Amino acid sequence: MTKSKVARHTTNEVDDAIFSPRPKPNKISTSSLSYYTMSGEEGGKLDGDGNTTIAADSLYIYAKTDISNNTVRYLIKSDNTGFINPNGLYSNKSKINKNTNGIVQYKFVEVSKPVFGLYLTFLKTKNEAYLKHANRENF
Repeated sequence: MTKSKVARHTTNEVDDAIFSPRPKPNKISTSSLSYYTMSGEEGGKLDGDGNTTIAADSLYIYAKTDISNNTVRYLIKSDNTGFINPNGLYSNKSKINKNTNGIVQYKFVEVSKPVFGLYLTFLKTKNEAYLKHANRENF
């Protein structure tokens, strides 16, 4: 039985392999925001999927997407009871973000893509079944 020679590495080669950080790939920092509102809102424009988009400075933003660094965040306007219903009982208050004491009462919460799709369908069709389904899926 013959012994085979094992390749030996120098200390410098081992140190370089273990302690040298890998070069990080160049990431292009791009950011894209889309703002969505109820269909039929004044100033809204239809996108390719039939959803109504609106300007960033509008009071009627109910959902938005944030695409940055190859990640997509889906955000829906919400209060402590669930997602905002622009046609609901308190729809006039949903356009104002602070109550009389100056406390923020609505915030955008991050949701999954299917929940976001259900909420956009609600905004497009005004069918509250989609809003209820989105709330149940999220909470």
